[in-house]
Amino acid sequence: MIARLRPIDLTVNFEDRIYRLGETVSLSVIIKPIRNATITDCKIQLLYEEQWDEFFFVSVPRFPSSPRSGRESSFTGPPISKHVVERHREEIVHTTICFLQNTELSEEKLEMYPLQFPIGPIHAGRPIAQTIRWHFAISVSMLGYHSVWINLPIKIDLSASN
Repeated sequence: MIARLRPIDLTVNFEDRIYRLGETVSLSVIIKPIRNATITDCKIQLLYEEQWDEFFFVSVPRFPSSPRSGRESSFTGPPISKHVVERHREEIVHTTICFLQNTELSEEKLEMYPLQFPIGPIHAGRPIAQTIRWHFAISVSMLGYHSVWINLPIKIDLSASN
């Protein structure tokens, strides 16, 4: 069996601190080709995952009457209200930066790409969720190889902006 090794090593660095909306994150993308590779697309996305609970009531029938009564089971009385909690989770792409389209990389040559990544406002169609988690998703697509990708958490405070 022949295993296909990753054609590149991918590293992304940025300052580990709490950012605010309106700030810019200075990223350093480091690509070290293990063999010659053609990058078709390199993409960095800032994503956030919203988590929230929705509370509501539904009407449900009352419990059936006792089977010992000699008649078929039937529901007795008016329906009752039941409290329901639905948990929701949605991942949303906040910002995307694409770079290195159709770029040839030479084996063992370290390539470093400094990027400035702005954190713009959130365009929410509903009230802000109870929990928001942020992360960068970095993917490198290459000719003849599977994509190489990494996810990195980032801390963003929504309570204040620059």
